[in-house]
Amino acid sequence: MIIYAIEHIETGRQYVGQTIADPNFHWNQYRSYLQRNKFHNNHLQNVWNRDGVDAFRFIILDMSAKNQDELNELEITFVDAQGYYNIIPGGNAGAVNRPWLGKKLSQQHKDKISKSTKESMARWKVEYSKRFMGAGNPASKLTTEQAIQIIALRKSGKKLKHLSDVYDVAMTTISDVCTGKTWSHLPRM
Repeated sequence: MIIYAIEHIETGRQYVGQTIADPNFHWNQYRSYLQRNKFHNNHLQNVWNRDGVDAFRFIILDMSAKNQDELNELEITFVDAQGYYNIIPGGNAGAVNRPWLGKKLSQQHKDKISKSTKESMARWKVEYSKRFMGAGNPASKLTTEQAIQIIALRKSGKKLKHLSDVYDVAMTTISDVCTGKTWSHLPRM
């Protein structure tokens, strides 16, 4: 049970938090959020964006808490004393904004959540598959024009081996293009 700070080295200003996880894991996770501009605290995120990773360090402030209540009290004390970047007072005060925690949901409510999640995932899947279709797929070794040419050449009787040599891809890649396993959005003549 640890109280930590993300400290701006030049100013000494800190974001104070608590964790029961491995502090290195926690720091790596937060650093990842900050580098991707996804950190939950906009004040700290803006300073990170301005000054960069080298302007900050992760320090452990206290490891004396024996239980969650003690950890919450310590966090409140440290945030009050030096939590310049903190928005809430600490001590898991943010949990107040999540009143559903620890409550039993009715079956009807669970069904609504399930339906909404399934619909959302279905929309995401369609959008995601369109985005990474064909040449949009980062793993694609062919351009759209090459895939169209391969389909036409295969229809005209060219052998898989010949096409794989010409386009410098595996024969299975050529076969997948021709059968529609990949590049399925292209018309087959």
